[in-house]
Amino acid sequence: LLRSASYSDKLRKYNNKMYAVVDSVLQFYQNGSWNYFRGNQKRFTSSIEINYNKLIVAQHGGIIKEDLNGNQDSIRENIINYAILDFEGSIWTGGNFTGLAKIDPQNNYSYVKPNGPARSTSHTMLYDGKQLWVSSGGTTGTWAPTFNNGGYYRYNGVAWTNRPDDPNINPMYDFTALAMNKSGNDVWLGSHGVGLLHLNNGRFVNHYSDSNSTLQRTQGGFVFVLGVGVDSKNNVWVANYEGEKPLSVRFANGTWKSFTMPNTHLGEMVIDKFDQKWMIVPRDNNYGICVFKENDALANTFNVRMLDKNKGSGSLPSSEVNALAIDKDGGIWIGTDEGLAVIYNPGNVFKGGDEADAQRFIIDDGQDIGYLLGTEVINDIAVDGANRKWIASNNGVWLIEEDGSKVVRHFSTSNSPLLSNAVKSIGINGKSGEVFFGTEKGIISYRSDASESNDVHGKVTVFPNPVRETYNGVITINGLPEDATVKITDIAGRLVYEMIAEGGTAVWNGKGFNGKRPTTGIYLIFTANKEDEDALVSKLLIVN
Repeated sequence: LLRSASYSDKLRKYNNKMYAVVDSVLQFYQNGSWNYFRGNQKRFTSSIEINYNKLIVAQHGGIIKEDLNGNQDSIRENIINYAILDFEGSIWTGGNFTGLAKIDPQNNYSYVKPNGPARSTSHTMLYDGKQLWVSSGGTTGTWAPTFNNGGYYRYNGVAWTNRPDDPNINPMYDFTALAMNKSGNDVWLGSHGVGLLHLNNGRFVNHYSDSNSTLQRTQGGFVFVLGVGVDSKNNVWVANYEGEKPLSVRFANGTWKSFTMPNTHLGEMVIDKFDQKWMIVPRDNNYGICVFKENDALANTFNVRMLDKNKGSGSLPSSEVNALAIDKDGGIWIGTDEGLAVIYNPGNVFKGGDEADAQRFIIDDGQDIGYLLGTEVINDIAVDGANRKWIASNNGVWLIEEDGSKVVRHFSTSNSPLLSNAVKSIGINGKSGEVFFGTEKGIISYRSDASESNDVHGKVTVFPNPVRETYNGVITINGLPEDATVKITDIAGRLVYEMIAEGGTAVWNGKGFNGKRPTTGIYLIFTANKEDEDALVSKLLIVN
């Protein structure tokens, strides 16, 4: 009989013995009795396999091989989830963050890792004009560090690059906030525990903490930076959560200054066209947003306004604000645990009254009338090239019309490849329109139908081109002027289809006005800006 136990698992038969994990101790049954396998120490056993007449045991701390004669050989390995043996005598194993590892009979290691982020976590995403930046850290439910040392990742449209092996960066953890100057060359990453990191062209410049800046350490010994922004003068503003003076600025000349604020709980930050700093106020039952504007930062004269749920003093949907974003018209979009709102005139915020209050959107879907996303917990907001709003929630991703009048799309695990309905962050490649969703299970992207645009044509691309007979997806035309007119004709000039671009992107389903796919041939794509002052002709080959 088994010894008294609360559970047993991983039952395997090998060499006339029955193996089982009993109360975290690996044992085997032989000749009517149970015996310990390499002692009675409790140790997590992740797998027991039988390959090529050998028993392969993967446990915390190592991998054990046993042959039919009872001879054992072990390999020291701390992070393993399984282990199997191949016909050449090599062990294949893997674990969290290590990828797939092969250990040959001489104990030489080789690794197989897909190109991608180092971790599945993502907190903030930001596009610098060339590549997407992602911070990997986060906070616990009580706003303590998670000690995630995944660093940050970058995606250039082809491959992912993880943070470099740099002794100046390696000790830093829980990167949360991201900001950059207009050129994208200088990037600032806030850490929820060890201060602020400055990079230039991806290379380490400085690590700011309480020893070399006005950032302040908490009683627990942490330097929390939950919000970072760069103003029009290239000054870097830092929300130093729980610091005695929780708002600091690094002026463009390299000097620092800090400010006493009504609340020390300052989080995510955006800076509007008036250089006003909008900051989330986490863990406050009354206020949701703090707005700061310096009259003369050097002279220490400034204005501060705290916004709450009350009419005339913010009219926020909830005091629990999770996300802020500025759209192309300058509006401040606010995501809370009770839906979405917008402040259309941020320049009036210090005047107070109704003109400075947040507005909510009432929609009628034909069945119910209510607030847009009024029951959703919103985690992040991103604005695409057509000024539409992408909303990350605990119930998937929502695409909202530019003016908030309706839901354009709603992606969830039930109707899309979305990895999880718990979406924490969103980033947008402004040039291609590709939208990245950071979920609790990793990052996945979607080829959107809108991109950043100008008044004239940029580098116009048509994808795919040619369109093969096996392809049934949409055809995307990027690099167009804003809201360009797009006409598709055959080589004789007969109109096949016509549409208006979303921002700088037009998406065609590949069918003509008659609902059928055009015949094999070359087609012309005529595009022009709204004033018909800038025009271009592109070619597309369709094969059936």
